[in-house]
Amino acid sequence: MCALLAGIAGCGASAEEGAGPGAENAESAAASASSPAAEQAGSSERAFGQPYTFPSGLSVTVSRPKPFTPSKTAYPSAPRAVGFEISLKNGTDQPYTLSEISISTLVDGELSPEMIDSTQGYSGIVDLGTQVSGHHKIRLTLAYVAKPEVTSISLRLRPHRDDPTTAIYMGRG
Repeated sequence: MCALLAGIAGCGASAEEGAGPGAENAESAAASASSPAAEQAGSSERAFGQPYTFPSGLSVTVSRPKPFTPSKTAYPSAPRAVGFEISLKNGTDQPYTLSEISISTLVDGELSPEMIDSTQGYSGIVDLGTQVSGHHKIRLTLAYVAKPEVTSISLRLRPHRDDPTTAIYMGRG
């Protein structure tokens, strides 16, 4: 399944202890589409909360979905959403630019729009050029529209738009 994260919103990043210069108050992600064949060829499915290290050296861990009721100022407007915290660690000696990452979420097999809800800490992306120094970490917080009932959720990450390797986190939310 292809996913295009076009209106990148609802993704906030904050520096973790030990993050280098340029990681403070960083916020970023990038959009891209991928072919289903390429995604399946290099995909790795896992449960939320399990770490994954890409061949490039970038490590990710995605928290379990946290269902919440969006505030009245959330965009897009929806009765329910799910939030995630993504921990990224750059395991290389080179800086990693967050604009390279591709993140998409499917709810019951359908692409779910990312949500901005600043009231609840999902403020969207502010700086696409943020770099994570080698061997440093950063946290991103994202929210996506969800159905009113418990649903299956699949969050897919690729370290670079043109990289077919995909970490697929699956669960219910």
